[in-house]
Amino acid sequence: MPDLPAAPLVRDAILSVLGRATGYRLNHTVNTTKCVSAVLTRFGLGGLGSRSREAGRIRRLEQMLRFKGLTVTPKRGAWSLTEHGIDRARELNKLPYDPHKNLTRQFLIERLPNGLYDSLIKSTAAKFHVSLVTDQVVDHVHTFLAKLIQRDSLRSRIALGKPIYPSQLASWCYRSAQNDIRALGTNPVSRTMFGALTVTERRTGKRYAKSPQKSWEISPFLRPAYDKRAQEKIKEGLQVVDNKPSVEDEVIEYDHAFKFWAEGAEVIRRSQPRNRSLSRDLRLLRAWAEGQTIVKISKEYGLSRTRVDGIISGLRKTLQQAGARGAFAEFA
Repeated sequence: MPDLPAAPLVRDAILSVLGRATGYRLNHTVNTTKCVSAVLTRFGLGGLGSRSREAGRIRRLEQMLRFKGLTVTPKRGAWSLTEHGIDRARELNKLPYDPHKNLTRQFLIERLPNGLYDSLIKSTAAKFHVSLVTDQVVDHVHTFLAKLIQRDSLRSRIALGKPIYPSQLASWCYRSAQNDIRALGTNPVSRTMFGALTVTERRTGKRYAKSPQKSWEISPFLRPAYDKRAQEKIKEGLQVVDNKPSVEDEVIEYDHAFKFWAEGAEVIRRSQPRNRSLSRDLRLLRAWAEGQTIVKISKEYGLSRTRVDGIISGLRKTLQQAGARGAFAEFA
């Protein structure tokens, strides 16, 4: 005897049938036996009857929908949909939502003034120190909230009665902020003005074939001027005065860098006392710090890209942990 499919599919079928039978309206009921028969027919089991084993399974799954707040039983032998159940049924039957009824927007209007906004600001600022220094934390949070409302991203969770914790929203806000920061390396204007490289380009050692780094049509500030007067203004605005450093300054800077590298190497040696290839690993890290790509380093030392990337990542993590403990305080 054929069986019903997985429980989630059956629950969706119950909501879909109830939505069509009630016309997506509150306080409209459907006979339980008719609803069960319609669900069985939907899966090609119309001849089993309302007292079969599969019909009993449908009734038990409806109880789970009732527990989640999607259905109700206003009277014996009748089922009805709640407001959230109607939204879910419309979604399953591919009907448009009411554009003026954005559940995510309603949720944020209630929660943001009650500490949620401050919580997102503080958690994002703690995660992205550079954004905090450059006053971009508020922009990250506002961009995240705008995307959340525009897509009505919380509708399904609200409709199913699932809890939405501030920690979840903070985690999603982190991902949105990471996308904003990553845009500095992939955005055409940023790539043109700052020469930013993506992670892939850094590892492969070459730019993406369609990189717009030399295009004058990316930004109006980079287009050639059409008259001499405007051209002179652009040149004046882009001029950078850079005095040549003295010999003494160069010696001090070199000595500072040498001491910093020596301290970092000592920290790594103490953390990996049994690493026999530590000298080679330090040379890999030094080459990477001087701007060489992973591809070039792997070819020079005869290692795979994955191996070189793993070694450098591990050493960097060791230095970051030591810096968090104040190991490089004198160089700050």
